[in-house]
Amino acid sequence: MAETLDTSGHHEIGHNLYKTNLDTNKDTNKDTSMLDFSSINFSQNVLQKQNQDIVANASEFLVSNGNAGKIPLEAETIKLISLWSANDPKKMEKMIGIIFNAKKASETFITQQTGKPTTIFLDNYEDLQHDITVSLRRTFNAIRNKQDKKQKVNPENYIFGAMRNTFEVWYSEYLQSLS
Repeated sequence: MAETLDTSGHHEIGHNLYKTNLDTNKDTNKDTSMLDFSSINFSQNVLQKQNQDIVANASEFLVSNGNAGKIPLEAETIKLISLWSANDPKKMEKMIGIIFNAKKASETFITQQTGKPTTIFLDNYEDLQHDITVSLRRTFNAIRNKQDKKQKVNPENYIFGAMRNTFEVWYSEYLQSLS
């Protein structure tokens, strides 16, 4: 037999009618087995040792050996960046980022100049890898010399410009070798 529904009362309470306190309590148990490697959990001495380890061994875990997700720079380049990063993995990451930003800017510039989409695959060209390392060495030395003479220099811009020039000169020479 059909009956009409009761429409009295507050409409928002109806859907919570059968909920108990247990249904609404939040889980307050904290998983104590979770690993937390944030720097706040380590002393300055331990952080310094960790950073030294990361920087000293960066060429082993960052360099591409056919493994996906690795950085396509030769071990010598990573060792050089490690040496100039003052045991700071963030500085290493920043310098590597500058190299790849310069590569991308060079590819964009070359594409605009040639009208053809251009991608430079670092894994494929040992001569380019060597050029990057030599250019970085020259750039680090020039930056240090300028800073020692109290001359103003923006290291990030200097590295970016040197790397961009390295990619563009290499690509120009590469195209000439093809013809």
